[in-house]
Amino acid sequence: MEASSIPDNQGKPPTPQFLTKLNQGHLIVLLRFFLRWLAENDVTEQEGKWMYALLMKLDPLVESDQVAVLRNLAKKCSRIRSHLTSDSGNKLATVNMVITIVNQQFGQGDLE
Repeated sequence: MEASSIPDNQGKPPTPQFLTKLNQGHLIVLLRFFLRWLAENDVTEQEGKWMYALLMKLDPLVESDQVAVLRNLAKKCSRIRSHLTSDSGNKLATVNMVITIVNQQFGQGDLE
């Protein structure tokens, strides 16, 4: 995957055409980018769409280094959640979604 083909996190929403081109390695690379892109106290709707799409395409049988990326992403979402209030609406739902997917889909039950 060429760097020019990697979308930024504020651009277009994920499309099926783009997602079908991604292999397991590409998905992990993009999820690593989200570790840098996510602000300490905020998450955007577009970021939520991308994280959901990438996590859903990712094979649940991941290698240990890939699990580390997923765990770090869930931990970052947990830190963001700690700064949100109950009226944060979509932002709260987004971080809870990522944490739940990593917890349930990838067997990381110790993360909440």
